Amino acid sequence: MKVLFTLILGVLSIATGCSHDSRSIIEDWKDDDWRVEGEFGKAGPFKSHSHLKSERAKAVEVFWITRGKRKTKRYPQNSKFYLAIHFYKEDGDVFAVVMSKSK
Repeated sequence: MKVLFTLILGVLSIATGCSHDSRSIIEDWKDDDWRVEGEFGKAGPFKSHSHLKSERAKAVEVFWITRGKRKTKRYPQNSKFYLAIHFYKEDGDVFAVVMSKSK
């Protein structure tokens, strides 16, 4: 039973575990022809991340939080598609990377 529990816990930690290297996540998107458009906030170790993209939205908005202060920037999708990747840090701050791809 203990071995089964350890195995399940190990698989779950691999599946849900977070990488503390944002570069590997960015490189994965670069492999799909996305390129870095901008970086916001202070990069560092993070506990989780998310991404936002849409081929139908008129714009994509990126946000970042530095020392509790939130800022945003909007990217209209006129000639390019945009992808916002948000990295959530332990202290509540968020840093973000915006990537673009030709339509």
